[in-house]
Amino acid sequence: MNTHNKASVARWPHNSLFVRPIPSLLEDLFSARTAGDGRSSSSPLINVWSDAQAVHVESELPGLAIEDIELTVLGDELTLKGENENNKGESKATSNENVTMHHQEWRSGRFERRIRLPFEVQSEAVTAELMQGVLHVTLPKSEAVKPRRIPVRSAGQ
Repeated sequence: MNTHNKASVARWPHNSLFVRPIPSLLEDLFSARTAGDGRSSSSPLINVWSDAQAVHVESELPGLAIEDIELTVLGDELTLKGENENNKGESKATSNENVTMHHQEWRSGRFERRIRLPFEVQSEAVTAELMQGVLHVTLPKSEAVKPRRIPVRSAGQ
């Protein structure tokens, strides 16, 4: 005897404000704070890579000024902190009390991002520059982690 009932499926209208593309849903899923990921809900996204001399970290920080950003290095961790005040009020909607916001993706507020570095770095030699809304941090590798050529001698010399 079949005890399963068929469930009806209600379809959302295509023009609904609640319908969101899959990439947007995935972005929200992966940008939410979870234990141990080093991100807050308004954290900027980052790229981390290394070459022979340094570890590099880039982050998109549109609308932030240099004074809005704080960087610290402690051991093998880089911390990026800042505050984004809704792109400094550039939205006409946020500056007008008589509007109803229907959809908002601009993030605002304080953020903190902790990035575990893949190598020991020379913290006193770290440099950072902000250009056109992109922060680039260069963290020179510690001499202890750089490859060192070892000369090979003949045993009889």
